[in-house]
Amino acid sequence: MNRKTKIDNAFAEIGCTTPEALLLKAKLMVTVVNQVRNNGHPPNRTASHLGLSVTRLSQLLQQDFNAFSLDEMVELAARLNIRMEITASI
Repeated sequence: MNRKTKIDNAFAEIGCTTPEALLLKAKLMVTVVNQVRNNGHPPNRTASHLGLSVTRLSQLLQQDFNAFSLDEMVELAARLNIRMEITASI
């Protein structure tokens, strides 16, 4: 593969069985982490608002991908009022 080749979904490229779900989770994690970092609130307040312990918030901020499910990422995004839209196609 040359450097100019665009990869739409790295999870599909490496053969994951649910690449679309993993890509969605990754995008949500980046969005949630950016929002949390930009809000400027103390960790205790942020953790409480998100319904997380400070330890779990730390995992989130470290982008520990395997520590959170897609469902959890959707819930965290909703608690931060992040607008989500899913488009399905066949």
